Amino acid sequence: MVVHKSSDKKPSVVLDIGTAFTKAGYAGDDKPICIVRSKLDDVKGEQWLKDIQCPQELRRALRKFLRIIYLRHLLVSMGDRSVIVCEQLLCPRSWKDALAHVLLIDYEVPAVVFAPRHLLSLYTLGITTGLVVHSGHSETLILPIYENMLSETGRVDVRGELQPIEDIKNVVTREQLEDIKVRTCFVTRFDRAQSLRAADQADGNKSAVPSVGSDILYPLTGNMVLHIPGRLRETACEQLFDSENSEHNLACLVLDSILQCPIDSRRKLAGNIVLIGGNTMLPGFKHRLQQELKSLCKQPQYADRMVIDDFAFHKTVTENYAAWLGGAIFGASGRLDQYSVTRDEFEALNYAVPDWSTYIPHPSTDYDTPV
Repeated sequence: MVVHKSSDKKPSVVLDIGTAFTKAGYAGDDKPICIVRSKLDDVKGEQWLKDIQCPQELRRALRKFLRIIYLRHLLVSMGDRSVIVCEQLLCPRSWKDALAHVLLIDYEVPAVVFAPRHLLSLYTLGITTGLVVHSGHSETLILPIYENMLSETGRVDVRGELQPIEDIKNVVTREQLEDIKVRTCFVTRFDRAQSLRAADQADGNKSAVPSVGSDILYPLTGNMVLHIPGRLRETACEQLFDSENSEHNLACLVLDSILQCPIDSRRKLAGNIVLIGGNTMLPGFKHRLQQELKSLCKQPQYADRMVIDDFAFHKTVTENYAAWLGGAIFGASGRLDQYSVTRDEFEALNYAVPDWSTYIPHPSTDYDTPV
C-alpha cells in the first residue's frame, strides 16, 4: 500500500462518539472543541445515535449529526482533514462501516483512522502497558449495566401527591438520568457496603444501616419534583461491585483479565490500572475498587493464583475525555498515515473497515506503534 499524506498537514479532526456524549476537536489540542450529546432532535423526534439500528436511517442521522459538528463547532470544511475516530471496543460492525461510509464517501474526507479507545487512553499517560477499566454511560469495558434502580425507589411529587416513578411514563429523560447520576450519586466505602450486604441478607432490609446520603429533591418538567432517597444515592453503583454472582463482579473481572495474561506481565498490569469513563469520576470509585481488589485476592478462588495484592491506579488528565485526548496525541505523533484508510481502500474492501487488531499498518521508517 502507498503511504498516505495528510491533507496539507492540517491537524486531523478527532471524534469520540460515545453512547451519551460526543467529543470533537483537533489533533494536537489539549481538550475538545465541543462536548455535545450523541443525539439528534429533528422532525423524526429525539434520536440517540447508538440506538439506531436501520443502516439507511443511521447514515442519514450521522450525516446530519456530523454536519452540525463541523459547521457549528469545528468551523472547517469536511473534506480538508483526515479524521481519527475513537472506537468502542465492542462497536457493532454495521455502525462502524456506516460512519466510515459517511466520512469517506458522502463527505469525502481524505482518510479515516479507527483507533480503540482503550489504547488511546494510554497515550495520555505515556505508557504502553496498562489495564484500562472503562465505565461509561451504559456499560463498562467488560460489565454491561442495564438496571435502573431509580424506577424502584424514586417518587415524583405531582401537585402535592407522591407517586411511584414507574407509574408516570417518560417523566425522566435520559439526560436527566445522567445528570442525576453525576450530581447526586457516589460510591460508598468498602466497609459500609459489607454492612449493607449483611443487613440485606439478614432481614432483606438495608435500612437497618443508616444511610450517609441525604434525600434529594430534583425538579422535573411540569412543576413535578423527583424525590431521590439517600439510600439510592449511596447504593446505585453497587451493581458494579455486587458479589452475589462473583463471576460478574467488576473486581473479579479485573483480576480474571490479569490472570489471563502472561505471568511476567501481571505485576506491571496491576500497577498500571487506568480508569476512564464518566462512572469512574464518581466520588469514591477508585478507593472502593482498590479495596474490593485487595479483599478479593484473599478469597480462596484467587489466593493461590494471584500473588499480587498491590494495585496502582493512574490519574488521567480527565477521565471523561481521556480517549479523545489520546486520539489528539496520536494524531499529532506522525503515526496517522500508517493506520489510515482512504476512500479507494474503503471501496476495495467492499465498504468495510478492518479491525485494529487485524489491520496491517502502512510501512513506517520511524517507529512502531503498540497494538
